[in-house]
Order: sequence, then structure tokens, then C-alpha cells
Amino acid sequence: MTNPQSYRRVLKLIRVVMVVMLVGTLVWAMIPVRNEPINEFVVDTNKHPEPDSTAKKRAVSSAAFDLTLWHIPPVAEQPRAPEPVRVVQVSLELMAITTRQDEAGQPVGHAVIYDPGEDQLHTMPLGQVISGYTLIEINADSVTLRSGNREVRLELNPDGEV
Repeated sequence: MTNPQSYRRVLKLIRVVMVVMLVGTLVWAMIPVRNEPINEFVVDTNKHPEPDSTAKKRAVSSAAFDLTLWHIPPVAEQPRAPEPVRVVQVSLELMAITTRQDEAGQPVGHAVIYDPGEDQLHTMPLGQVISGYTLIEINADSVTLRSGNREVRLELNPDGEV
């Protein structure tokens, strides 16, 4: 436990320090501030200065204020949705889409298509024919086959099956 006498001494010391600081602040506030003279320049209004050659360069023209504050970018043309492909029933099923490298080391997409008529899997690159349909396009999740003017799109997991 602390001694009550020492506690009172500390409080008295804090009071004394605060009073000294307050008195010092008041004395400092009462000291007048010294006025310093301001250098004033007298301008003769009857005499006009001669125009110098740089006056025309310094003149402000209204062209300085002709600027675009807000730039409104042109509206980009909206991409058109591809025309819907007619749904045609085909017995072919897309099983997978793979990528292989050709002789030059370039990636080439292949579609793995199941033909239930032959009960066989076919791994096909672009341009190969299966059941009268030519593989014309390979996307990440679908392929497009064409027979004459009729196009068929096969999708991976069309019913959400795994």
C-alpha cells in the first residue's frame, strides 16, 4: 500500500506545477507583440508604363479556355448474339474434347464422339467426316457438325450428367 502522506505530496506537487505553468502562460500572453514596418510601394497612377514586347505573349486568349472537361467515349457496338442453330436429332454423342500436338508442336483440338450406330468412339480433328457430318468447329464445351446446309451442335453433358 502507498503511504497517504506521499500521495498528498504528489498531488500538491502536481498542483504547484500546474499553477506555475498557468502563470507563465498568462505572463507570456501579456507581452506585447512588436510591430514590424510593412514595406509599401507607392504607385503613380498618372504615369502609364510603356508596353513591352512580352505583353502580347502574356495576354490571355479565350482559346486557352477551349478544352474538353469531360470526354464521353463513343458507344461501342454491341456484339450480336449468334443466330440460334436449329435443333436436329442426331444419334451422335460428344464424349470429350481433347488437345493434341501436331508434328510442328502446335496444339490441335480433337473431338471424341460416340456413334451408337457403329457402337464405336471416334477421335476426330477438324474436317473429318462421321455419319455424313463434317466436323467444322471445336469450342471449349461443344462441337459443330455440318451436312450440306444443315448444322448440328453437340454439347458436353447436355443434360447435366457426369
